[in-house]
Amino acid sequence: MKNLALTLLLFVSCQMLSAQQGTLRGSVYDDTGFSLPGAAVVLKGTTTGASTAFDGKYSLDLPVGTHDIEVSFVSFAKQTITGVEIKDGEVTILDIKMVSDAQVFDKEVVITAKQARNTESALLSMQKKSTNVIDGVSSQQFTKVGDSNAAAAIKRIPGVSVQGGKHVYVRGLGDRYTKTILNGMSIPGLDPDRNSVQMDIFPTATIDNIVVYKTFSPDLAADFTGGMIDVVTKDFPEEKTFGFGYSAGFNPDMTFNENNISYEGGKLDLLGFDDGTREIPLGESWQIPDATQDDPRLTTYTGAFNRTMAAEQKGNFFDQSFNVNAGNMKKGGKYTFGYNGLLNYRLDYDHFEEVEQGFYLREPNSETLDLRVESTRKGRQSQQDVLWSGLLTGAIKNNTSSLTLNLFRTQGATSQAVDRTSSEQEQISATLVEDILMFSQRSLSNASLNFKHRFKNENELEIKNSFSKSTLDDPDFRVASFSVVDGDTLLRFGDGARIERFWRELDENNLGSKVDYTIPLEYSNGEKGKIKFGGAGVRKNRDFSILRYTFSYETNGGTQASAGDPNWYFEEENLWTVDSQVGTVVGSNGFEPSNTYKASQNVYAGYGLHDYSFTRRFKTVYGVRLEQTTMTYTGIDQSGTRVFRNTETLNE
Repeated sequence: MKNLALTLLLFVSCQMLSAQQGTLRGSVYDDTGFSLPGAAVVLKGTTTGASTAFDGKYSLDLPVGTHDIEVSFVSFAKQTITGVEIKDGEVTILDIKMVSDAQVFDKEVVITAKQARNTESALLSMQKKSTNVIDGVSSQQFTKVGDSNAAAAIKRIPGVSVQGGKHVYVRGLGDRYTKTILNGMSIPGLDPDRNSVQMDIFPTATIDNIVVYKTFSPDLAADFTGGMIDVVTKDFPEEKTFGFGYSAGFNPDMTFNENNISYEGGKLDLLGFDDGTREIPLGESWQIPDATQDDPRLTTYTGAFNRTMAAEQKGNFFDQSFNVNAGNMKKGGKYTFGYNGLLNYRLDYDHFEEVEQGFYLREPNSETLDLRVESTRKGRQSQQDVLWSGLLTGAIKNNTSSLTLNLFRTQGATSQAVDRTSSEQEQISATLVEDILMFSQRSLSNASLNFKHRFKNENELEIKNSFSKSTLDDPDFRVASFSVVDGDTLLRFGDGARIERFWRELDENNLGSKVDYTIPLEYSNGEKGKIKFGGAGVRKNRDFSILRYTFSYETNGGTQASAGDPNWYFEEENLWTVDSQVGTVVGSNGFEPSNTYKASQNVYAGYGLHDYSFTRRFKTVYGVRLEQTTMTYTGIDQSGTRVFRNTETLNE
């Protein structure tokens, strides 16, 4: 019995001693920033050690305590790092910069351990060894200054400016000369009128760094002039992480403002989605008859639209955001597994009591610089912005290869209400009161699969595949504008008054692949270089549509009694009917009830290969298609002229 007790005590003691271990992880690189695969990282005085993988990273399990670590690599001076503290169950990060043995007289360098990882230094090293002129900002700087999204962070880069809090300008050139990529692969934009991607859709919590390329090289896409922006999302972490954060903001001029205006939307607005409340009430192919045809369907069609047209006073809340993240890296035999997950949500409110816009003209042949007022707009504007995003990354690697799967999704929405007075003074002298209600939702989804392999001769192969889908949806953009005449508000089209509703939708898909092969070189003077070649291709498909509906009010000799309330025009008793011949009607008085523009684009671009097709359909006048134009060309001839295969115009 006594022997059994001693055996159990010895077993428990061994288990406790074995459990008191920690992990040492990091990277080994040379003085130019290149990773060093195959470097030996050893606990001094023992045979316990590990060698770095093809990306220069290592992982070593050590007992709890303070240790000295030896690092060695061919043609580099051996280094001894003293005072490396290992804690029970924790990960200690130690990045090691090696020094060429030609630069030192002693073959061993002793330094003191530093556990903090400096990502700003990593970016500076990238700039130093890059053949391009590049600049960037890292996640370390995001944390210091508190930037919430990529648009706020990137404006800190020299030569980069941000317009409207979203669109990036590099070196003063417009957005059409700027290209944005995600993890080295092309992604679609969210605006049919702009080339650049709206940068505020990327929360900094999901970003590792942002790099701006200001010059060209053959391995970069060729469709930029000012600069190319590469947003690099987080990979799996060096250590086990779990975090949750919540923040709230208060602005005395905006938060809990009783003068805030809004309108009744959908139940999912706070999640960045329209729940169907703003869907188009009419079929796209429906033909809307004229009021002169006395068709009872006009009453049904007009009444199918949402009745809310006016901005209403509605208090707002305080700004808030939260995020949660988790990640870990585990080593099992020859392979290392890692994952990283992150969810981020942000809700912001803005209210401006007195927004003023002015438009001015100058005589083209005048010698003076005097300007005259064309029009002015003054009033209240309130806005609610929602943005959430999720990132999930999984990876597996060994000493020579790695495979990474990256899934990214971001969804945002802006709800805006405007109540203002417009004064037109140039062509017509009129005063208008306007209510504008807008909801815009946008999303970007991306899935990428990356493979890297380093051969025994140190050549490297990298293969990237990426699929992206972006959507921009502006459902039921409502404009109600009325003339102020002798104290009354009238729907007088001659003064610019109107009731209009728009539906705009953009969908774009990108499928891209890229292969790079790198061969390292070493010149006779000892300097290093490399040769890199490969191929890339991307296929794009874009669909864009706009629907516009206009409304008029048939008086039949009577008057309008709306009292300036836009909702009055859509009340049941004020809709046009065959019997009354009075009321609000869609598409009356010769105004076009529906204008539809559609564009479909398919592009495949690779080295030496261009295939492009474009289809445009323009539909107008009561839903009847009048014109359809199809244009297709492929390749470029020796003179640089596009070769058209087919041009066709149909009129119906």
